[in-house]
Amino acid sequence: MAKPRKPDRSELTAAVGPIIQSLTRELRDDAPGSTITRAVDILERYSVPPREAPALLYQARELLRQRHHVRRKAPYMLVILEQLARNYEPRRLKGNQNARKHGWWSRQQPLSTEEIERTVQELLMTEQYDRLRELARAVRYVTGDKLMAQTIRRLARQAERRSILKASGLYDRVRTQLGEQANVLLGDWD
Repeated sequence: MAKPRKPDRSELTAAVGPIIQSLTRELRDDAPGSTITRAVDILERYSVPPREAPALLYQARELLRQRHHVRRKAPYMLVILEQLARNYEPRRLKGNQNARKHGWWSRQQPLSTEEIERTVQELLMTEQYDRLRELARAVRYVTGDKLMAQTIRRLARQAERRSILKASGLYDRVRTQLGEQANVLLGDWD
C-alpha cells in the first residue's frame, strides 16, 4: 500500500485556521495563532489531508465538550486532536455502484454535462436502456441533479417504447393514430 503523501502546510492552515479562530472564545485561548500552528503540526505529522482536517477538529471539539472539568481547553483539545489524528485512517468514498461499475465518474471527478450528453447519445444509439437508467441513478447520486436524472429516465422509457413499437411493426400506425400525443409518449425523434 502506498504511503499517503504529506499534506501541504498552507492548505492545512487554510482548512483549520478559521475554525480555531472562531473557537477562540469557547476555548479560552489567548494565543490562537500558536494553537493553529500546533494543530497544523499535528495534522501534518499524521498525514491528515486538508479536506479531512476540519472533521477531526470538530470531533476533538465535541469530545472536549464532554469534559466539563477542563480549565485549559485549547491545549486539551490539541491532545484530543493528536489522538484522533494518530488513529486516523483515510475514508474510502463508497460512491454509487453503477457509476463505479461502468467507470462513469466519482464524486471527486464528476462527468461534465457534455460528457453526460455524449454518454446518453451513445447508450441510445446502442439501445442500452438499462444502462441509461443506471446512468440516471448515478447522475442523481453524484451531482444531486434530480431534473437531469428524471430527464434521462424519461428518455430511456420513451426510447424503449419506440424501439419495441418499431420491432413489432406498429410504430408508424401508432404514430399516425396518436398525432401530437405521440411526441409525448414516444419522443420527438424523426
